[in-house]
Amino acid sequence: MRRLSAIIFSFFAIFSCIDTVAAASKGPSAPSWTQTPKTLQPDVQFWIDVYSKYDNNTAVLHDTEYMGVIYGTVNLQDLPCLDFCADSVKKARQDRVNDAKERVRKILLTLANNPPDAALSPEAKRIKAIWRKHTNSNVFEEAADKKRLRAQTGQKTRFEIGLTYAELYMPKFEAIFKNARLPIELTRLVMVESMFNMKAISHAGASGVWQFMPGTGRRYGLRITKSIDERNDPLLATYAATRMLKHDYDILGTWPLTINAYNAGLGHLNRAVAALGTRDISKIIRNHRQGSYGFASRNYYPEFLAACDVYDKRNIYFPQMKHLPQLSYKTISINKPIPIKDLARKQRTSVAVIENLNPSLQDAVISGRIPIPDGVEIRIPTR
Repeated sequence: MRRLSAIIFSFFAIFSCIDTVAAASKGPSAPSWTQTPKTLQPDVQFWIDVYSKYDNNTAVLHDTEYMGVIYGTVNLQDLPCLDFCADSVKKARQDRVNDAKERVRKILLTLANNPPDAALSPEAKRIKAIWRKHTNSNVFEEAADKKRLRAQTGQKTRFEIGLTYAELYMPKFEAIFKNARLPIELTRLVMVESMFNMKAISHAGASGVWQFMPGTGRRYGLRITKSIDERNDPLLATYAATRMLKHDYDILGTWPLTINAYNAGLGHLNRAVAALGTRDISKIIRNHRQGSYGFASRNYYPEFLAACDVYDKRNIYFPQMKHLPQLSYKTISINKPIPIKDLARKQRTSVAVIENLNPSLQDAVISGRIPIPDGVEIRIPTR
């Protein structure tokens, strides 16, 4: 496994001579599909808070159907964990969250029996009042279902880190999307997919800032071999993302559906449109429950809208945001296979610097087990 320091450094050692992006709120020219539909406002606000209010040591207890129903938060500050922590810490965090969820669940089951207010605890009265803001129906038994009662860890810390990397990446990404004649707002999908963690790998095997699965990456032109995985090259993966988004848009016809399909899959959105007889993303999110179109799929478009809001207003949400240094580079072509150590020596640099500038290089190349293959473009630092 590559060193954590190398992984972190690789985030900002890619692009040169890019001016800091000035933050600006959405103006009148923003596409209509980036404006939050009224029916999705609670959902989007939930994710805005997750991205900008709650950090990774806070778990938010909420209902999965009424995203505006927030039961409370679980403080995990004494059990800090971001990316790497001991299994014992992970278990302690999960146990505390589970205990909090169980307390809420018991209160909901009590409320389902419709007891008089005088018999309720202060906490039960509070939860009852929260629900009454959304519905007068007796939904407590349904809300007590373990599939409905969910905990979401805050992502403020990760989002802020991602924003610092976005200063380096977004100008290039936006230029690529403009050249592809696609809305630049689509580049904010990266904040939902990976928050600019180029080494992000999902449990399913998706990799890179755009989180391509191997088959999907190859389908849209990315090379994935034992020596090179272009899913991890931010620029090449962005070109592939434009091809995929354009392909799906040509079929689905709207950007909200296309954005949702980036997570749920083109087939799921086609089936949702056919089943409900509508292309209205709000109606699909509220009413489609077939197959694997579950919580993550339903919330993907609201997450995107929230990411757009927090990104565009980043100087408001994160006034103390740090700025990363930039490193200039040039690109050379590899005409014949060469061990990375030999290339580093020839270019008067180090293997670590080449690795940082070229995140598509696989571990077998970095370790020297196999050479850099011919036909590859390699970035090296300028002196």
